[in-house]
Parts: sequence; structure tokens; C-alpha cells
Amino acid sequence: MAFFVRRKQLRRRDYYDDGVVGFVDDDAYLYERSRRKSDGGRNRVYNDDDAELLNAETKKRDDDDDDDAHVRVSFPKPSTPSPPLPPKAPPQMRISPECDGLHSSTIQPHTEYAGDVVHWGDTNDQPNVELCCMQCKMTKMCNVFVFNPETKKCWLKKQKELYENVEPGTMAKGDNVAWTSGTIGPYRKREVGTDGVMKMQDVVESEKTKVVDVRRKEPKLPVGQETRTRECGSPAVDGYAHVEPPCLVNSITNKEFDSTETSRLEQIAWIEKHASYDGLAVRWGIGHKAATAEQCAQKCREHVPGRGGGPFNDLPCNAFVWCDIANDICFEPDAHVHTAGDCWLKFTEVPERVEINQRGANDDPFDGFLNENKLTYKMRHVKAPDKVHWTSGVLLPKGWIPSNGTLGPRAKW
Repeated sequence: MAFFVRRKQLRRRDYYDDGVVGFVDDDAYLYERSRRKSDGGRNRVYNDDDAELLNAETKKRDDDDDDDAHVRVSFPKPSTPSPPLPPKAPPQMRISPECDGLHSSTIQPHTEYAGDVVHWGDTNDQPNVELCCMQCKMTKMCNVFVFNPETKKCWLKKQKELYENVEPGTMAKGDNVAWTSGTIGPYRKREVGTDGVMKMQDVVESEKTKVVDVRRKEPKLPVGQETRTRECGSPAVDGYAHVEPPCLVNSITNKEFDSTETSRLEQIAWIEKHASYDGLAVRWGIGHKAATAEQCAQKCREHVPGRGGGPFNDLPCNAFVWCDIANDICFEPDAHVHTAGDCWLKFTEVPERVEINQRGANDDPFDGFLNENKLTYKMRHVKAPDKVHWTSGVLLPKGWIPSNGTLGPRAKW
């Protein structure tokens, strides 16, 4: 690629075209600039016709015939760019004490903690649990991590509240669980009584919070309100196997529920201490924390049908079950670990006559809690506490008063 210029007018120009640097005279530079404007100025190819035309134009402006010799100026080809340097290895990361897998009390093997996903584990591999922990520590909103030592998958999660010396909401635990889990502070402290013992919170009545009268056998309904029934049956009768969400969506209970924000927030919370109410979870409670039963009730009011996901996504919240923070764990005869502050949001048909799973003293020989072999709840479940850990409630419109409920199938499990 070359053209002829006059030796007399040769001078240095810093001229770029596709990475080519060369020497051209004034006329060649002006000519080339005009050509660049006419065709966009890129990817120019110089040939002999260009050289002859350029030589003719410069010759007319030159009065010095003696220096009419021409020289060929060649432009070097663009050099091949050097490949980028490989990224530098990151410096050795210093592992914080809470991420030290050998000494940290917050990292538990054979444990799968629950929580809302902050970073999906299927796309997040880490070489070890310590770096999974450190990634959680450096990630906004993450306070729970779940690591698989075999697949190296690292899940980052968020639980609403973490309490000091209380195991977080746990999905599974045991020798057959492949996961290793841990938490990142801060941790909330639980209040301790003057005697040094943590006691379950009492329900304080207010305009929107009432205490369930466990002696009331029938609900009080507004004038003109028809008595409702469980059209879809008791969900726990066969371990929830037969439950059909469309039936619940079309139930009278759901159709009569006013899901507008104003109506939801005006619902009255009827709360019972030492009780576990049945229902279908519209918001999973493991890792969904509340500091008080009243806070859990408010979460139930604020729940918007259609936003939670899951099979019961289209149902409202009209019942709730809360694990009092005085308890390290709250007992349930299932595979999960329920810990302090867990707040379950549920839907139940006929909340004014809610189904009861546990109530009061678990060793009380009350006929309803005895199974066919006349064994009490405590005798059937040796890990059950003397008194029920849970506090439960239902939401009802103003003018409604619930009964003491009915015993559900789980009361005899």
C-alpha cells in the first residue's frame, strides 16, 4: 500500500487510519481528508490511480522543477495486538472468625437452613464453606448460607430475624443431610425475666387484638350471616394429600373474604397462647420471623393474595401460628425444625371455628387429644413440651367472635 509524494514537501504527520501511522505531505493529507469525508473516512485502500491523481495535483502547485523527483513512501501494516494478560490471582482472602469452619459455632454440618434466596446456588460454586460464608458476609441482605461440600454449590439466603443462641429456621437436619449451613450476624437478643427465665409473651388486648375465649363453644356472627362449613373437608385428614387449591379458591370462606387493603388491615386478631392452629400455608413460616404474636398477626393482615407463589398463592391469610421467642424451638410432629420467631401465615376454611392441632398441656388426659389407644399427646410424642410452644390466632372482621374451635386430625396424630 503506497503513493508518491514530493520530497520537498515531505514532513511528519501523526495520521491514523485503521492503526497505520505514516509520513505524508500537506497536499496528500488534505486530499486524503477530503476522501475520508466523502466515504465515511474508514477502511481506505490506496492504489496506483490514487497515487497518480495525487501526484498530478501536487505537481501543479510546485514551482521547483529541479526537485521533481518522486519517492515512494510505504506505510507499515498494522501490527497484531498483543493478547490481554491473564487476570491476576486475587490475594489470599482473610477468613473472619465467624467463617472459620473449624472453630465457628454458627456453621453446622448436616443442616439445611431455610430463608428467602438472595443468590441462586445453582450458578454459584465456591471451593469450600469458608468462602461461601465470606461471600454471604460481603453480599447485601445475606445472613444465611447453605453449602454442599460435594457439589460446591453455595446458596445465599435471608432470614428476617436471627436470635442470639437460637438455631435459625431449618429445613432439614441429620446425618443424611448433605448440606452445611451457617449464619452471619447481627443477632437479636431475647429478653430475660428478673428470675433469669425466659417466659412466653402474654397477649395484650387492644382495639385490633383480642384474646380467644377457650370456653366459647359457638362463634358469634353478625346478624344475617349464614353459618359456614368446610366445603373442602379437613385438610389434615389424610396428611394433606387430598387438598385441592381450586376447591379452596371457590369456597364460601374465600369468596366472602374482602381482600382490599383497607378491609385486610381492619381485621381483628383473635389470639390464643399455648395453641397450634391448623391451616394451609400461604407464607412458609420457617425463617419468616416476627418478634411478637401481634407482629405475626400484622404480617397476616398485610399478606396480599397472588404474590406469594406456591399452590395456595391465590388464597388470603386468615390464620397465623407463631413460635414464641422464649423457645429455642417449637415442637411439631414433622420433619422440620421450627425456631424462635417463626411466623406461619395460613388459610383455613371457617376461621371462626378453626381446627386445633395442639392446645394447653400436652399431657392433659382430655378425651379429644387421646388417640384410639387412649394415649395423651405427650405420651405419643416424647419430645413434645409439657405445654404447647406456639401462639396462634385468626383474623375476623369486626362484629365476629370465634369459638374455641374444633379438634383437627392432627390432634390425634
